[in-house]
Amino acid sequence: MLTALTRLEVAWRGHMFFVNEMQSQHLLQLQHLCATRCSMDCLREVATAISRLTRLTSLCVQCYDSDEVERAPSWKNLHALTALQELSLQECSLTRVPRAVPALASLTSLDLSCNTHLELRPVFAPQQLQLLHLVACALTAVPEQVSALTALTNLELCMNGLAAGWEHLKPLARLCSLSLSHCGLTSVPEQLAALVALTWLDLARNSELEGGWQHLHPLVRLRHLDLSLVSIELVPEQLSALTALTFLDLSANETLAGGWQHLGPLSRLRTLKLSECDMESLPRQLSALTALTRLDLDGCEHESRSWRHLRPLVQLRELRLACCALPKVPHALTALTALTGLSLTCNRGIASSTRLCQLTQLQYLDLSSCHLTTVPQQLSALTRLTALDLSHNERIAGGWQHLQLLTCLQKLKVHGVPLPDGQRPSVLADLLHLQFSWEPQTCFHYDL
Repeated sequence: MLTALTRLEVAWRGHMFFVNEMQSQHLLQLQHLCATRCSMDCLREVATAISRLTRLTSLCVQCYDSDEVERAPSWKNLHALTALQELSLQECSLTRVPRAVPALASLTSLDLSCNTHLELRPVFAPQQLQLLHLVACALTAVPEQVSALTALTNLELCMNGLAAGWEHLKPLARLCSLSLSHCGLTSVPEQLAALVALTWLDLARNSELEGGWQHLHPLVRLRHLDLSLVSIELVPEQLSALTALTFLDLSANETLAGGWQHLGPLSRLRTLKLSECDMESLPRQLSALTALTRLDLDGCEHESRSWRHLRPLVQLRELRLACCALPKVPHALTALTALTGLSLTCNRGIASSTRLCQLTQLQYLDLSSCHLTTVPQQLSALTRLTALDLSHNERIAGGWQHLQLLTCLQKLKVHGVPLPDGQRPSVLADLLHLQFSWEPQTCFHYDL
């Protein structure tokens, strides 16, 4: 009997369990229901059954038969859910927002993403709505109806080809978070300058975005800015005014080659992502960002002497150097005494570097796909390690004894490493708390 259950999450064939329990008058105490990967038949059953779940505060439904628009339910029973605070109807073949939604007096969060035939009614949501997601809804402009939702603090419009309607954002004076990634932008809309309450802005994956940066200048409260995979050759000068930033993503801008001086004023920056930026050397201006705790340089092959610019980053805790063609661990890393997480995946020759044993403060280390032939002896000095990844080193033939002293080790991943029957090496038997994760090598892995 599940009469006291308040939270239920079901997926795939689990929906029939839900339907059967509802028919038996069970589950009436549910407050949170999440049903994902529904068939259209199950979706219709759920839409009918919810009229009995009057205590629901959160309802999340997602369908995989998203092309069956003509069979989609009307969701007329939503009117019974007077306590509902969060509603998500992702990929539910909606052509219109259910009529009951604007009358849900407790509703503050609405997700209608991935309904590509959706038409918004003149009033489609309650005035008190704070979060609205319209991701991948085949929108071509910011909907005019959004301008009436002046309580909004979070708005996601990503994956829509937006070319107009930006003026409808201006009344949203409380908006703190805005996602416009993958929207086909070529310039930052000038209307964004009015959204001075913004603390989180995502402009990623607008591959032709290369102007309008002056409209970011007034957004002095921004703490999170994502400009990955846009079309910049220089760090925009206007970023220097955004001194509240703690997170900046400039990754996958392959032509980014200058303007680094504009990062200098960002003294609060904690996370900087520069992966896949194809820089010839690390910019010396990085050394001024002494508050950094996380730095991502994956896929960047740098001139060896430029690694010295990392030495002042003594608060750095996580560093990613995957696929950097490193012949050895850079000497500058030995100065990073706060570093607890390091990824060196896909760097040949790393195992022979004697500097590994100097990084004694490390708790997480990734040496996957490093062409190791044995477990490096230097690892025996890293006694604070709690997680180690040696996956996809198909030539490892021994050296497991070098892990015996790692008594803090809790997770060891060795996917694709040749082990008899996938069993942990016997020399590691004394590591009683170790979670050992192994899978055989598959044909889909490419060792770089």
